[in-house]
Amino acid sequence: SASNEHGTVAATAMLAVQVPPTVSSPPTAQTTVEPDMTIFKCVASGQPMPTISWKRRLTGSPTDEQLTSGGKFFIQADNSLLITETVYEDTGTYICVASNDLAEIRMVESSAQLTVNVRPNIMTSPQNVTVVFPNNFTLQCEANGFPLPSLAWQHGRESIVTSEPKLNVQSNQFPSDIRVTSTLLVRRSIFGDRGVYKCVVNNLVGQDEADA
Repeated sequence: SASNEHGTVAATAMLAVQVPPTVSSPPTAQTTVEPDMTIFKCVASGQPMPTISWKRRLTGSPTDEQLTSGGKFFIQADNSLLITETVYEDTGTYICVASNDLAEIRMVESSAQLTVNVRPNIMTSPQNVTVVFPNNFTLQCEANGFPLPSLAWQHGRESIVTSEPKLNVQSNQFPSDIRVTSTLLVRRSIFGDRGVYKCVVNNLVGQDEADA
């Protein structure tokens, strides 16, 4: 302010302090089961108040995909990202992007990994067979799931022990499409080999079975 014999004049000025964006509460890694819902939360601070957007980098992809509300994705009022029906193909890195108008540092990122487990599902069931003793016969079973499921065979209520000379189990894993296959060979069949054969698959999130 300034004054003289004629009076006083006062003036004020507003000081605006700009603060670069920071992610004060980053997203955390999520593990879910297909097709459950997934939520990533992210909180940012700064001046001006940052805006938050989301993108993702799917496993095996070299590029990021910008995410907006639509389909199964929703950016909620609190800036969290909601995936309504998560599937295995959604596995990857989810990135929270906080940005404001500060010229020196316009945006910061924070990321978290999404892992999607899949309950075992038998895609190809063993088929009924009719065999003439003492011919060989085979049964096949195919399943998917993540983590890759283990696959075992049962005859009636008994687990099949592959160390028996007349039995052979050939199993294969295909991690790229989360699939396993198994072929049971029974050599020189006898009357006691008749009955129900069951294929059983397990992983940490479930079990499935089918019989012939």
